[in-house]
Amino acid sequence: MKTLITIFLFVIAFAFDATVPEASGDLRWQLSFWLSVLAVGYGLYHVLTAKLSRPPIIFYPVLALAVIAVLSCCWSICPRWSLISLSRFLPYVVLFFAVYCLRDKNWYRTLLWAIAAGVGINCMIGIGQYYRVDIWLVNYFKCSVPPAGSLANRNLLASYLVLTLPVVVYLAWSARNWLERITTGVIIILGGLMLFYTDSRASWLAAGCEVVFFASWLLLRREKRLFTIALIIATVLAVGYALRNLPNDESFKIRAAYNINSLAIVKDHPLGVGVGAWKLAYPQYAYALVKTPPGGFGETLRPSRAHNDLMQAFVELGILGGLAYIVIFFMLIQTAWKTGGRMVLCLSTAVVGLGANALMDFPLQLPLAPIVFWTLAGVTVGLSKK
Repeated sequence: MKTLITIFLFVIAFAFDATVPEASGDLRWQLSFWLSVLAVGYGLYHVLTAKLSRPPIIFYPVLALAVIAVLSCCWSICPRWSLISLSRFLPYVVLFFAVYCLRDKNWYRTLLWAIAAGVGINCMIGIGQYYRVDIWLVNYFKCSVPPAGSLANRNLLASYLVLTLPVVVYLAWSARNWLERITTGVIIILGGLMLFYTDSRASWLAAGCEVVFFASWLLLRREKRLFTIALIIATVLAVGYALRNLPNDESFKIRAAYNINSLAIVKDHPLGVGVGAWKLAYPQYAYALVKTPPGGFGETLRPSRAHNDLMQAFVELGILGGLAYIVIFFMLIQTAWKTGGRMVLCLSTAVVGLGANALMDFPLQLPLAPIVFWTLAGVTVGLSKK
């Protein structure tokens, strides 16, 4: 099972099917579904043949989130679509439990290398797209908004890089030989370059949050105080300058309308509209509290995502579902702080980056980022088990 999960994490980074509508999503959802089926079967075998230890407390909000997602299908405004969305969501939870239950620090390092290899491949594809290199490898990964690597949209690539670059930083920080140092160094350079090329301000801000979190961790642990204080100040100033015109941006106004009007949906549906059903509920609320700008909603334009994964969770899974996500996030950070160590610091930095990015974009709505996120969550919790 360890080998299967490792191969899965490597392959999933560039799994892409240009013949289906959701080119960067459908194949990955299918692979994660079948992996989860195998993992559940493997887990049931061990449940029946081994004595179980007491699970960590974070298991309970994760299980609660899964149960809420299942129950939301019962009162969904579109049960059929919610069942499809549920089949895409539950494999993430299974992956989290599998990675935790198979805990092994050496294997965890191998998992991180599988993720880092995927980062390198996506960056090379993305750079080819940016410079319009005419070769088969680049041409196959057609995207709606380049450069996007194998993710079809540059914002999704940026979110993926925000989540995975801290993993590569850890591998560079703990490199065991010159080959690892060179490899991770090249991936970090390519990743930073691609993050800049995506021109995704939400991801830039999330990356700034990562730097502040990373430096604050070192500061609170009393490591390199002057350096970390200077790093925090420089990052805040740089991010502030990059986002100085954001309030006047049309995209910002559209996303703000999505979020504000989503509050009306939560008010009317405190139990949620059903997992995956935000896009079906929003048209009735497009002018509920504020008018959604024409660029974000119209007769021929229907948004499919809220561009705020936490708000979308509150709409789809109800108040309890949204709170479950918040509890899981803070419990992961608490677990990381208690565990300590370089690997946990970098993984929790990745979690913070994705959390910040998810408040401004939709990284959790397509499979690659949530697959990596729940894997890193499983690793973080697994490392806490003595």
